[in-house]
Amino acid sequence: MVIRMVIVAVCVISMTGCSPEQRSPSGDIGMWKTELMAADSAFSAMSEREGSVAAFYAWIAEDGRALPQQGYPRAHDDFRRMLELQPESEQPTSLRWKPLMADVAASGDLGYTHGRYRFARLDAGGDSSFIHGYYVTVWKRQVDGSWKFVMDAGNEAAPEVP
Repeated sequence: MVIRMVIVAVCVISMTGCSPEQRSPSGDIGMWKTELMAADSAFSAMSEREGSVAAFYAWIAEDGRALPQQGYPRAHDDFRRMLELQPESEQPTSLRWKPLMADVAASGDLGYTHGRYRFARLDAGGDSSFIHGYYVTVWKRQVDGSWKFVMDAGNEAAPEVP
């Protein structure tokens, strides 16, 4: 009887030690949120610097999808093809955004960011028009520890009041 109780106790302790709360203390969640905010900000900076197509191609996971305002979802290979077809000198649009918040699963392998974006387009006369909105990006930790997005979507909204 005592041996059975010891075996049951060892099993219970072992299972408790494997719970998500034990594997990822709350201090890690704060660090992971900071990592996601930094990843999202770096993604936006690359979009401003090198263009949105290059940035989306660099930051999308192999199994990721981006939902444009119109049209079909775009996958990793779609961005590669768009990048190959886009002349290097052509930058008729600019997409930038700012994450407002992030949250991460207790496991540390999935999270999301939410923020505001601004899309600028130059017309043939050189004048800019702007579209503003909100976005949400779902991120997945990769095998190498980096974050890549698996889902990105946004919706138009009025510009923020200063």
